[in-house]
Amino acid sequence: MKRWAVRYALALVLASGGVALAEKDGAAPPPAAAPQVTETPAQSGKETPADNAPEAAAAEAPPQAQGEQVEQVEPAAPEQAACEPARREEVERLAREAETREQAARAQGERTGRERAEATAREEVERLTREAETREQAARERGERSARELAEATARERAARAEAERLQATQANSAPDTDPIDQAYRQCRTAAGTAAGAVQTCVRTANAAWERAMNDAYAALMRRIDRPSRAQLEDSQRLWRAFLVSEAHFQSAPWRPARLAPAIAEENLRLLRQRTQMLRTYAGQGR
Repeated sequence: MKRWAVRYALALVLASGGVALAEKDGAAPPPAAAPQVTETPAQSGKETPADNAPEAAAAEAPPQAQGEQVEQVEPAAPEQAACEPARREEVERLAREAETREQAARAQGERTGRERAEATAREEVERLTREAETREQAARERGERSARELAEATARERAARAEAERLQATQANSAPDTDPIDQAYRQCRTAAGTAAGAVQTCVRTANAAWERAMNDAYAALMRRIDRPSRAQLEDSQRLWRAFLVSEAHFQSAPWRPARLAPAIAEENLRLLRQRTQMLRTYAGQGR
């Protein structure tokens, strides 16, 4: 009797659990099968044969189909509802992480572009600065060169002026009128007056006289100096005569106006007299 009551109670519990699970899933619960109650021998007053015991045990067992269906159903709705916030939070977290990474990548790209633009700007500024420095240095060098050239030109001009003054002083101190050739030339010029032909005759006479005097001084110097010095003197005299010839060619060029003829004749006479006096000085100091 106790064994049968336990089985019956278990069948009721399983049936009620299946109904609750079906309601949670949103489906109508299947109709509960009424447990079949087998009359006990005491109620029927009859004894069951021994060979009918297996059928009776099967009849007394609660229906298992309902229990097996309950075990295969999906997890209960309350458990799914409890997991839903966690899943939403995980999705939101992943979305925030993706957005954060995207913003970081965008910021990195903007920073890289800004840095590249700044580097390009710095390079351009440095290039312009170098070009400006190069131009300034070139201008400074040109200015210094111009100033140096101006100073050199000024120095050359001063040296030329000093040389001209020295020559004038030398000519003044040489007292050409003390030489017989110069005295004869001055007397001839005084007598000629302004007549061009007479003046030219005076100049030719003085040139011939100074030419003979120069040859005499040259020969006297050659006799007084040694052999190596003679070769040097010959070269010097040859170059000096080449200079006179070249100067005469230039003086007779078409550029020369007629009014300069007397001045050119005086200058050539002065050069010849100066060379003669120099050779005389060398001969007087030679061994």
